[in-house]
Amino acid sequence: EFIESARMVDRSAPAPGQFLLFGQRYELDMRNDPPAALTPPALDQLRQRTLAEGRSAGAWFIDFLVFGGATWDGRVPDFVVGRPKFDNFLVANARGVRVDGSRVIVATHQTHNYAHTGMREAAAADARSGQEAPLIHMDNPGKRYND
Repeated sequence: EFIESARMVDRSAPAPGQFLLFGQRYELDMRNDPPAALTPPALDQLRQRTLAEGRSAGAWFIDFLVFGGATWDGRVPDFVVGRPKFDNFLVANARGVRVDGSRVIVATHQTHNYAHTGMREAAAADARSGQEAPLIHMDNPGKRYND
């Protein structure tokens, strides 16, 4: 469904490479699941389980982006990818066709903590200070969008 959806959006673009397919994820608690092979039957079971047990992360969470080479045409600030709101900027400023594939593409995000990032101490310090880490550098032209 993912690849075919991307092809359909690409074909509908007003100009070559001006399209964006994006969507939200479902959170699914898989912390106690054993490792599983990614066979077609297992993927179908995961999709069905995600639809039955998963919960939407919310409208602000854009978790997949498929785009053509001319979608932004060099108009993207130097964001720190993965920080809040960079994805919303990309959707708002995309040229050409924009399609929210959330109702067709089931994107599963495994619920987990962030200990694997090595940022545990920094996150704890941010939480104690009551301040958020900066989204992007203060001199960045995209800063106003992220405020």
